[in-house]
Amino acid sequence: MMISPETYAEELKNEPLERLIKERNNLLKEIIHFEKSRKKSSDAEVVCPSPETQYYWNMHYLVEVSKLIINKYDEDEKE
Repeated sequence: MMISPETYAEELKNEPLERLIKERNNLLKEIIHFEKSRKKSSDAEVVCPSPETQYYWNMHYLVEVSKLIINKYDEDEKE
């Protein structure tokens, strides 16, 4: 089950910058993998949620974690 982007952001909001960057990198890895494998694979594999659904939500999560990184970076720069 996928969670809402708002819940995802709420769960990560107190994480340090390094953890947020790692999370962003993991999302990018999954997104890129889907984009590459989508073109290669024609096998219908049953996965729940579907790879397309995971891709859709990972894109939304990427937006949220990017916002958190920007905010955390701004906070760190002010200190």
